[in-house]
Amino acid sequence: MKIYKILLLFFIAAISTFAQVSVKLQQPPPYQFKVEEFWKIVLINGGDRPINVYLIGTATESLQGKVIEATSSIITLQKGVKAVSGRDLGPFSVSESNSRYKDIILNTGGLPSGSYNICIAVIDAADGKQIATDCISVNIENFNRMELVSPMDGEILGDNFNEDAEIDQTTDTQWEDSTSEISKKKKDRDWDEAVGDLKKKKDYDWDEVVGDPKKLTDNNKKPVNRSKNSPIVIFSWLPPIPVPPGARISYRLKIVEIYGNQSVHSAMASNPLYYQSFNLSTTTIRYPIAAQPLMPGRKYAWSVEAFAGDFKIQESEVRSFEIQGGEESKIRYDVSNAGTVQYSSSGFFDKSGLPSGLSSFSIRSSGASALSMFRNTPPIDILSTPGALVFSGDAKLAIVSNSKPPQFSQLPSTYKTLEINPRLSVYDIPFGLNIYLSSLNNSSRQSLNSVSFILDIERLKSKIKERISEKASSAISSADSTLGKIDPATLNDPSKLVDNAEKLGLISPAEKFFLNIKTLGIGRTYPTYSDFTVNGVPVNGLDLGYQLGILYFAVAVGNNLDGINDVSFKRSFLSGQFGFGEKENTHFFLSAVKMKDDPNSIQVSPSNLSLTPQENVVLGSEGKLNLFNKLIEIDGEGAVSGLTRNLNDADFTSGSIPGFINDLLTPKLSTSFDYAWKGKIAFNNQATATYFSLGVTSRKSIPAATETCKR
Repeated sequence: MKIYKILLLFFIAAISTFAQVSVKLQQPPPYQFKVEEFWKIVLINGGDRPINVYLIGTATESLQGKVIEATSSIITLQKGVKAVSGRDLGPFSVSESNSRYKDIILNTGGLPSGSYNICIAVIDAADGKQIATDCISVNIENFNRMELVSPMDGEILGDNFNEDAEIDQTTDTQWEDSTSEISKKKKDRDWDEAVGDLKKKKDYDWDEVVGDPKKLTDNNKKPVNRSKNSPIVIFSWLPPIPVPPGARISYRLKIVEIYGNQSVHSAMASNPLYYQSFNLSTTTIRYPIAAQPLMPGRKYAWSVEAFAGDFKIQESEVRSFEIQGGEESKIRYDVSNAGTVQYSSSGFFDKSGLPSGLSSFSIRSSGASALSMFRNTPPIDILSTPGALVFSGDAKLAIVSNSKPPQFSQLPSTYKTLEINPRLSVYDIPFGLNIYLSSLNNSSRQSLNSVSFILDIERLKSKIKERISEKASSAISSADSTLGKIDPATLNDPSKLVDNAEKLGLISPAEKFFLNIKTLGIGRTYPTYSDFTVNGVPVNGLDLGYQLGILYFAVAVGNNLDGINDVSFKRSFLSGQFGFGEKENTHFFLSAVKMKDDPNSIQVSPSNLSLTPQENVVLGSEGKLNLFNKLIEIDGEGAVSGLTRNLNDADFTSGSIPGFINDLLTPKLSTSFDYAWKGKIAFNNQATATYFSLGVTSRKSIPAATETCKR
């Protein structure tokens, strides 16, 4: 009898223990399930004592059976209710029972498409018995990446302008008349008189023109009809596929204007949306006539987001396009006009009475260009050498005003931007600053204001090309044999610029040294290595590239993102490139990139579940081979990436991860790996104007260092 009583008590205790613990899986986002979501659960210990447990998560596909099993570490489950995540349960061990699924899970961090039964089991660590379980059914779809179709990247639009468009040409004529008269004064070296006459001109009284833009349109000028002046722009893209049965996919089109020297990625992260359209059911849209006009001469970046219900399932790449025209509003620079101050002003006005309410839209751009403090080759007391120090630069002020905030846009009714670009040439070595300030800067976005110090390599190359051209012309006219030192066919070859200049004695040792600096930027820079590694990502820091004979190296270091509460973590950036050859010619380069968020840099509200600190490591190689005097060109690139979606996740171990990866990053539960490669062969016969190419690309889900924060 005692034996039966003991067994009965033991049975009741076992049932009581089992009933005391329960587990509840949280529903994942629609159409996806990442490995780390096994552990987004709620555990309840209804007993009167703590219990040691571990968890086992399994995913079973309806046709293939069990495809993955993950096991947590042992934890002590205290009394009460506890919402846990992978960080509380690690480190983990993960095993995949199917090699096909093993590769997909490693590459994407999630399960492949299919219908799954996801289960989590709570195991008593003392005896290995299951004491609680919960299961959910999910349908997973791994969508192909959306592809933007039109406009093409970098396309210049404007062939479909209405022929009746009325463009403000008044200021161009006034500008030419004014500068013509000033140039005559300059020849007499009467600086004060030239500038004085400029200020006296009624049409170029700075305060009068900028202060009252209406005076320009009242000067025998009819207002411009904006509907006639804007080109027809059609945006189109390919949808993510496959579309799940019964699912409604909608889209959001985003457009931002690119300011100053921004890259498309920096513009999308920093600038207010110039235009946005929600809940689009089709993959084609014409830019609305009632929206803020796309201005001639301006550049824009655009991307598309796809939603299933209210959940964003995908976002496209970012592309750019430009509206043709706007020459009268672009900064004018001419180094030959040393000794003058030239003012340029342009205007655009709309009184079309459109339904959008833009009945008094106007934009005013005014500025000083080709500003030089010295005449050509003036004597400088500091260095006692004529032409040793030349200051030049340009500036531009733009004021945009609407009667009320434009529709479909985050832009305010009135805003101002200022660009200042001073240049200092020391013995023909051009240095400069790019300063951009805007009233659109907002603390809830990445900083729009920027300052950068640069070495203007292209201007230095241009100066040397001018010397070679002048020498060639002089040699031809005077039958000088000096030109025989170089091959005339290489005169216009950029790769032979230094060699030709050396042979003709037209380059100094200092200029040769600085020409070997391929890139130098301090402040806001946009390093570019290759498509799959670093391509226009904004960096606040240093960007340097140097050619030392056949060796090439580059480094970029700084911060990619500022920390903004509930928006983005502070993100550090480090990249390097090393190899043989020159970028423009035959070469082989190795690249490495590491971007990492600081988890302690900001405050994240508990309701913000989408913002997590991330880390991305990319290793890549790329090369080019020129054959038969550049008649045939072969180039290719490959890269591998390790992306951690949440640095707060627990560590995990898997035999699928190569050992050297652990030296580059610490694999977390949310870490995934992938690769991409491409190749191309091209035939280019300039003599017969014949060109054709053949290429292939295999791009997986590799997140290159072009990725920044998302809106």
